[in-house]
Amino acid sequence: MSASLPKTTAHVVAEEFNRAIDSHQKGKLDRAKRGYKRVLQSAPNHASAIHLLGVLDLQRGNPEAAAALIEKAIGIDPNMAAAHYNLARCRKLLGQLQAALASADHCLSITPDDLDALLLKGNALNELERPEEAITTFSEVLELNPDLSPVRGARICLYLGQGRTNAAALDMAYIIENTDDPVSVLNSVAAKLLDQGDNENALKVLEKATDTDPSDKHTLSLIAGALIDLDRNTDALPIVKQLLDDDPDDVLAQLKMGFLLANLKRFKDALPILQGVLKHRPEDSALLLKLAYTHQSLEQFDEAIAYYEKLKILEPTEARTWSNLVGLYVGLEDYEKAIDEGMEALRINPNVEQSYLNLAVMFQRLGDFDKAADLYRRAVEVNPNYSTAGSNLAHLLLAHGKIEDGWDLYAHGFAAGLRLPLRQFNTDLWRGEDIADRTILAWKEQGIGDDVRFASCYPDLIQRAGHVIIETDARLVPLYQRSFPQASVRAQRTDPSLVPVGPPDFSTHTPAGQLPTIFRRSLDAFPAEDGYLKPDPERVAYWREKVEAAGEGIRVGLAWRSMHQNVSRNRTYTELEDWARLIATPGITAINLQYDDPSDEVRAFAEKTGLTLHIMDGIDLKDDLDDAAALSKACDLVISAGTSVADMAAAVGTPAMFYGENRHPMQLGTDHFPWYPSARFIGIGPKQPVSEIVDIITSDVQAFAARYLDGEFK
Repeated sequence: MSASLPKTTAHVVAEEFNRAIDSHQKGKLDRAKRGYKRVLQSAPNHASAIHLLGVLDLQRGNPEAAAALIEKAIGIDPNMAAAHYNLARCRKLLGQLQAALASADHCLSITPDDLDALLLKGNALNELERPEEAITTFSEVLELNPDLSPVRGARICLYLGQGRTNAAALDMAYIIENTDDPVSVLNSVAAKLLDQGDNENALKVLEKATDTDPSDKHTLSLIAGALIDLDRNTDALPIVKQLLDDDPDDVLAQLKMGFLLANLKRFKDALPILQGVLKHRPEDSALLLKLAYTHQSLEQFDEAIAYYEKLKILEPTEARTWSNLVGLYVGLEDYEKAIDEGMEALRINPNVEQSYLNLAVMFQRLGDFDKAADLYRRAVEVNPNYSTAGSNLAHLLLAHGKIEDGWDLYAHGFAAGLRLPLRQFNTDLWRGEDIADRTILAWKEQGIGDDVRFASCYPDLIQRAGHVIIETDARLVPLYQRSFPQASVRAQRTDPSLVPVGPPDFSTHTPAGQLPTIFRRSLDAFPAEDGYLKPDPERVAYWREKVEAAGEGIRVGLAWRSMHQNVSRNRTYTELEDWARLIATPGITAINLQYDDPSDEVRAFAEKTGLTLHIMDGIDLKDDLDDAAALSKACDLVISAGTSVADMAAAVGTPAMFYGENRHPMQLGTDHFPWYPSARFIGIGPKQPVSEIVDIITSDVQAFAARYLDGEFK
């Protein structure tokens, strides 16, 4: 206040100011504002009145106007600690964290023990990701008031983020010993960690909460949510079941059950639960997205599209909805709609990596290599850790003959969850160094067909290593033992309940799919002959006798689909009836190699067409792979969709014709599979009906059969 004012005026101003403060404290903000302005009419440089006018603006949600007034007040009286604190509040609300820190420090330079200023400073430091300074500041707060549980909770989060688990444990112990409801406090800390995406540390806090009260429903619900977010759905399942047993009407528990079942790919079980929850939460975006995904996975595409369209209305700025529709329409081969949705996704938000990926998949399907590669690279630019894009780019490069570049990116498949299982060992991964005096473990990854294909590299590995241990599917062990007698072959050990005893019997390891990245970096690195797998010669002779007894001419093994089917895969599979013209051809005897027990299908086919596909008795084509290999070898020719049947036939040296998606990565830019010199691959182009492929194969085999009947091969 100006010292030059007459005493009587000063007295009037003081009374007016006190009345304004009284109104302010009673929440009568308009009256307070009028009072402060009357003060300023008499005393224009009344710093406190200007400051409190700014506080009124701050209370009414206008921090920008408030900051201007408070800065003016500080210019008149720079020693007003409260003004510096309130300016810090304004600046923090405006996102000016560095300026907020400076104002808080000004306040603390005047009143070092100002609890509110210390707390604001600690929170600002936390938001600025300066954890050590934030911990120091929160510690100062707790020295002044050790029972401020939210501050102790914030310090726990920071300690855990720094890996200081012992310090965090001490704070949690203090909460348990000194608060009336420690479980609620710990739950709040865990919830904050969950909001930050730190599920692992949230579980550490929740473990302390369950130690205090094992039956607290909120704690159990938070644990289940954290486990689901960590994709530990099987661990979450019994907890959610317990919550629903205690309260079947718990909508949040129902939601968690629906989510985890969908994550476990139990879509038929998840769907009715999610639909039931929708009645209570009709505008829950996460629920609608999961319902769309579930319907899409069940190939109920109209329902999935309906949910995506609803999401567009609810969240018009969420690009992932449009991006997901790209993937759906690509699967349906509706590329025009896929492009429209993809372009809209990028317009809404050009920083969503999945949008680039889904469009890349579409252009790859359409055969536009350059555009697909560019989009995959854009996805990685947006998110360098987006391994799915890296893996897809690897496959694209391989498919177009960029072999070295493709193999160099191939390891992304593990992080993307596309190369499974990812096994961990306490030994180094082999990267091609000299291992002439070492033992290496080569372990199976992906499916049977992949493993059979990668096994073509085992002779190279055996030459390089002191000793090789091969772990593969138990069904392949006899075949591999016979084929690679210099190696030790055993069944894969992927059961997590099996605990190794003693040191490993190998000093380095490699997934089987990594071997071609070392041994097959160019086309001339592939062997000129196949037949590297050696079926039991006695069983080959046995089955040769059986297939010869089945009929005259050439004996053609036939498989027309995989066990694993979906809309995208099915376009490259056939039906048994598609092969009727081939089976009816004189000079051809068709032998079943379809391994998913097609007996009913074969019977119906025979009744409808009068044709016979011979099913060999006494063989389990799915589980007895050693015998299946012998039967494949006993055939003169094998025709198959792109399944393990084709790989097995080619690997044992039987001429094979197989078909699948055009530009398969394992073609490595050629028109064939370099892995199998005696095999022929027929690619199915975009929008090309598979019937055209059937006609090509049928005509070629018929011509071969005619030459056989003419005695050309006798």
